[in-house]
Amino acid sequence: MLDDKTYRKVLKQTWEFWVLPEIERRKKRGVLSTSFKVCAFQVLFPADEGNQIVRLNDEVKVQKDAQRLKLYPNEEDWGHITFIRSKGAWYGDFNFVYNKSVAREHLKAASEFFKAAELLYENKLLRPFVDNCFSSMELLAKVRLLLIAQLSKNKRDTHPKIRIKYDKIFKRSNSASLLNKLSGLRDSARYLKNEFSLSENDAADYLKLIKKETADLEYKLS
Repeated sequence: MLDDKTYRKVLKQTWEFWVLPEIERRKKRGVLSTSFKVCAFQVLFPADEGNQIVRLNDEVKVQKDAQRLKLYPNEEDWGHITFIRSKGAWYGDFNFVYNKSVAREHLKAASEFFKAAELLYENKLLRPFVDNCFSSMELLAKVRLLLIAQLSKNKRDTHPKIRIKYDKIFKRSNSASLLNKLSGLRDSARYLKNEFSLSENDAADYLKLIKKETADLEYKLS
Protein backbone atom coordinates (compact mmCIF):
# COMPACT_ATOMS: atom_id res chain seq x y z
CA MET A 1 0.00 0.00 0.00
CA LEU A 2 0.96 3.64 -0.30
CA ASP A 3 2.63 5.63 2.44
CA ASP A 4 0.36 8.33 3.88
CA LYS A 5 1.89 11.35 2.13
CA THR A 6 1.99 9.72 -1.30
CA TYR A 7 -1.44 8.25 -0.79
CA ARG A 8 -3.03 11.66 -0.11
CA LYS A 9 -1.28 13.27 -3.08
CA VAL A 10 -2.23 10.51 -5.51
CA LEU A 11 -5.81 10.43 -4.21
CA LYS A 12 -6.23 14.20 -4.64
CA GLN A 13 -4.65 14.39 -8.09
CA THR A 14 -6.47 11.35 -9.44
CA TRP A 15 -9.78 12.72 -8.20
CA GLU A 16 -9.19 16.16 -9.72
CA PHE A 17 -7.60 15.12 -13.03
CA TRP A 18 -9.68 12.11 -14.03
CA VAL A 19 -12.48 11.05 -11.68
CA LEU A 20 -14.37 14.30 -11.09
CA PRO A 21 -14.35 15.26 -14.83
CA GLU A 22 -15.64 11.76 -15.67
CA ILE A 23 -18.47 12.09 -13.13
CA GLU A 24 -19.43 15.47 -14.57
CA ARG A 25 -19.40 14.11 -18.13
CA ARG A 26 -21.66 11.22 -17.16
CA LYS A 27 -24.06 13.49 -15.30
CA LYS A 28 -24.36 15.73 -18.36
CA ARG A 29 -25.19 12.67 -20.47
CA GLY A 30 -27.81 11.67 -17.93
CA VAL A 31 -26.23 8.32 -17.04
CA LEU A 32 -25.56 9.36 -13.43
CA SER A 33 -27.97 10.96 -11.00
CA THR A 34 -27.11 14.23 -9.28
CA SER A 35 -27.00 12.34 -5.97
CA PHE A 36 -24.46 9.78 -7.23
CA LYS A 37 -21.85 8.81 -4.61
CA VAL A 38 -18.46 7.29 -5.34
CA CYS A 39 -17.28 4.35 -3.26
CA ALA A 40 -14.55 3.16 -5.62
CA PHE A 41 -12.73 4.44 -8.67
CA GLN A 42 -10.03 3.26 -11.01
CA VAL A 43 -8.04 4.89 -13.80
CA LEU A 44 -6.40 2.59 -16.34
CA PHE A 45 -3.46 3.69 -18.48
CA PRO A 46 -3.08 1.54 -21.62
CA ALA A 47 0.53 1.41 -22.84
CA ASP A 48 -0.24 1.57 -26.56
CA GLU A 49 -3.91 2.36 -26.78
CA GLY A 50 -4.29 6.06 -26.11
CA ASN A 51 -6.77 7.55 -23.68
CA GLN A 52 -7.18 6.61 -20.04
CA ILE A 53 -10.17 4.57 -18.92
CA VAL A 54 -12.06 5.71 -15.81
CA ARG A 55 -14.16 3.21 -13.85
CA LEU A 56 -16.54 4.01 -11.03
CA ASN A 57 -17.95 1.84 -8.21
CA ASP A 58 -19.01 -1.59 -9.53
CA GLU A 59 -17.03 -1.05 -12.75
CA VAL A 60 -13.75 -1.28 -10.79
CA LYS A 61 -11.91 -4.56 -11.43
CA VAL A 62 -9.07 -5.38 -9.06
CA GLN A 63 -7.77 -8.23 -6.93
CA LYS A 64 -6.10 -7.93 -3.55
CA ASP A 65 -2.73 -9.66 -3.30
CA ALA A 66 -1.11 -9.39 0.13
CA GLN A 67 -0.91 -5.61 0.68
CA ARG A 68 -1.33 -4.64 -3.00
CA LEU A 69 -4.27 -4.02 -5.31
CA LYS A 70 -3.46 -5.70 -8.61
CA LEU A 71 -5.14 -5.84 -11.99
CA TYR A 72 -6.44 -9.15 -13.30
CA PRO A 73 -4.20 -11.02 -15.80
CA ASN A 74 -6.19 -9.91 -18.85
CA GLU A 75 -5.45 -6.26 -17.97
CA GLU A 76 -2.00 -6.55 -16.38
CA ASP A 77 -0.27 -4.89 -19.35
CA TRP A 78 -1.80 -1.56 -18.30
CA GLY A 79 -0.87 0.90 -15.58
CA HIS A 80 -3.52 1.76 -12.98
CA ILE A 81 -4.55 3.89 -10.03
CA THR A 82 -7.26 2.33 -7.87
CA PHE A 83 -8.98 3.60 -4.71
CA ILE A 84 -11.74 1.95 -2.68
CA ARG A 85 -13.71 3.46 0.20
CA SER A 86 -14.22 1.22 3.22
CA LYS A 87 -15.48 2.03 6.71
CA GLY A 88 -15.41 5.74 6.00
CA ALA A 89 -11.84 5.88 4.71
CA TRP A 90 -10.14 5.60 1.33
CA TYR A 91 -7.37 3.11 0.62
CA GLY A 92 -5.65 2.56 -2.67
CA ASP A 93 -2.70 1.55 -4.76
CA PHE A 94 -1.09 2.30 -8.10
CA ASN A 95 1.28 0.62 -10.52
CA PHE A 96 2.84 1.99 -13.69
CA VAL A 97 4.57 -1.17 -14.83
CA TYR A 98 3.39 -1.87 -18.38
CA ASN A 99 3.41 -4.77 -20.85
CA LYS A 100 3.96 -7.45 -18.22
CA SER A 101 2.79 -10.39 -20.33
CA VAL A 102 5.16 -9.81 -23.26
CA ALA A 103 7.94 -8.74 -20.87
CA ARG A 104 7.73 -12.13 -19.15
CA GLU A 105 8.20 -13.88 -22.51
CA HIS A 106 11.28 -11.76 -23.22
CA LEU A 107 12.64 -12.48 -19.75
CA LYS A 108 12.17 -16.22 -20.27
CA ALA A 109 14.06 -16.04 -23.58
CA ALA A 110 16.83 -13.97 -21.96
CA SER A 111 17.24 -16.63 -19.26
CA GLU A 112 17.65 -19.35 -21.89
CA PHE A 113 20.39 -17.43 -23.69
CA PHE A 114 22.05 -16.81 -20.32
CA LYS A 115 22.07 -20.53 -19.48
CA ALA A 116 23.66 -21.22 -22.87
CA ALA A 117 26.28 -18.51 -22.16
CA GLU A 118 27.13 -20.18 -18.83
CA LEU A 119 27.76 -23.51 -20.57
CA LEU A 120 29.89 -21.84 -23.22
CA TYR A 121 31.90 -20.05 -20.53
CA GLU A 122 32.55 -23.33 -18.71
CA ASN A 123 33.85 -24.79 -21.97
CA LYS A 124 35.93 -21.66 -22.73
CA LEU A 125 34.09 -21.01 -26.00
CA LEU A 126 34.24 -17.24 -25.70
CA ARG A 127 33.08 -16.21 -29.19
CA PRO A 128 29.67 -17.88 -28.96
CA PHE A 129 29.67 -16.90 -25.28
CA VAL A 130 29.69 -13.23 -26.28
CA ASP A 131 26.93 -13.76 -28.85
CA ASN A 132 24.68 -15.40 -26.26
CA CYS A 133 25.48 -12.80 -23.60
CA PHE A 134 24.56 -10.08 -26.06
CA SER A 135 21.26 -11.78 -26.92
CA SER A 136 20.44 -12.19 -23.23
CA MET A 137 21.37 -8.61 -22.33
CA GLU A 138 19.49 -7.15 -25.30
CA LEU A 139 16.35 -9.04 -24.32
CA LEU A 140 16.71 -7.77 -20.75
CA ALA A 141 17.03 -4.24 -22.12
CA LYS A 142 13.82 -4.77 -24.06
CA VAL A 143 12.11 -5.95 -20.87
CA ARG A 144 13.05 -2.73 -19.06
CA LEU A 145 11.90 -0.58 -21.98
CA LEU A 146 8.61 -2.49 -22.27
CA LEU A 147 7.89 -2.11 -18.56
CA ILE A 148 8.12 1.69 -18.82
CA ALA A 149 6.20 1.76 -22.13
CA GLN A 150 9.23 2.93 -24.14
CA LEU A 151 8.85 0.06 -26.60
CA SER A 152 5.66 -1.16 -28.20
CA LYS A 153 4.80 -4.82 -27.72
CA ASN A 154 3.36 -4.84 -31.25
CA LYS A 155 6.46 -3.59 -33.11
CA ARG A 156 9.81 -5.15 -33.93
CA ASP A 157 12.86 -3.03 -33.17
CA THR A 158 16.36 -3.28 -34.60
CA HIS A 159 19.49 -3.92 -32.54
CA PRO A 160 20.76 -0.31 -32.89
CA LYS A 161 17.37 1.20 -32.03
CA ILE A 162 17.06 -0.85 -28.83
CA ARG A 163 20.63 -0.08 -27.77
CA ILE A 164 20.40 3.66 -28.52
CA LYS A 165 17.09 4.04 -26.71
CA TYR A 166 18.29 2.01 -23.72
CA ASP A 167 21.53 3.95 -23.53
CA LYS A 168 19.65 7.24 -23.63
CA ILE A 169 17.34 6.32 -20.74
CA PHE A 170 19.75 4.25 -18.62
CA LYS A 171 23.05 5.73 -19.78
CA ARG A 172 24.67 5.80 -16.32
CA SER A 173 23.76 2.22 -15.46
CA ASN A 174 26.01 -0.83 -15.46
CA SER A 175 23.52 -2.63 -17.69
CA ALA A 176 23.74 0.05 -20.41
CA SER A 177 27.52 -0.07 -20.27
CA LEU A 178 27.48 -3.86 -20.58
CA LEU A 179 25.08 -3.82 -23.52
CA ASN A 180 27.40 -1.44 -25.38
CA LYS A 181 30.47 -3.55 -24.58
CA LEU A 182 28.79 -6.73 -25.74
CA SER A 183 27.60 -5.07 -28.93
CA GLY A 184 31.19 -4.11 -29.78
CA LEU A 185 32.59 -7.51 -28.81
CA ARG A 186 29.93 -9.26 -30.86
CA ASP A 187 31.15 -7.51 -34.00
CA SER A 188 34.61 -8.97 -33.53
CA ALA A 189 33.50 -12.34 -32.11
CA ARG A 190 30.86 -13.19 -34.69
CA TYR A 191 31.56 -10.99 -37.70
CA LEU A 192 35.37 -10.81 -37.33
CA LYS A 193 35.39 -7.05 -37.88
CA ASN A 194 38.25 -6.59 -35.42
CA GLU A 195 40.65 -8.72 -33.45
CA PHE A 196 38.69 -10.57 -30.77
CA SER A 197 39.94 -10.47 -27.19
CA LEU A 198 38.15 -11.27 -23.93
CA SER A 199 39.65 -12.41 -20.64
CA GLU A 200 37.96 -15.10 -18.56
CA ASN A 201 37.74 -12.65 -15.64
CA ASP A 202 35.84 -10.12 -17.74
CA ALA A 203 33.60 -12.89 -19.05
CA ALA A 204 32.82 -13.95 -15.47
CA ASP A 205 31.97 -10.35 -14.57
CA TYR A 206 29.56 -10.17 -17.52
CA LEU A 207 27.74 -13.24 -16.25
CA LYS A 208 27.42 -11.71 -12.78
CA LEU A 209 25.96 -8.48 -14.17
CA ILE A 210 23.45 -10.28 -16.40
CA LYS A 211 22.42 -12.53 -13.50
CA LYS A 212 21.88 -9.48 -11.27
CA GLU A 213 19.85 -7.70 -13.96
CA THR A 214 17.71 -10.80 -14.47
CA ALA A 215 16.98 -11.11 -10.74
CA ASP A 216 15.93 -7.46 -10.54
CA LEU A 217 13.52 -7.81 -13.46
CA GLU A 218 12.11 -11.04 -12.07
CA TYR A 219 11.30 -9.13 -8.88
CA LYS A 220 9.58 -6.33 -10.83
CA LEU A 221 7.44 -8.87 -12.67
CA SER A 222 6.52 -10.90 -9.57
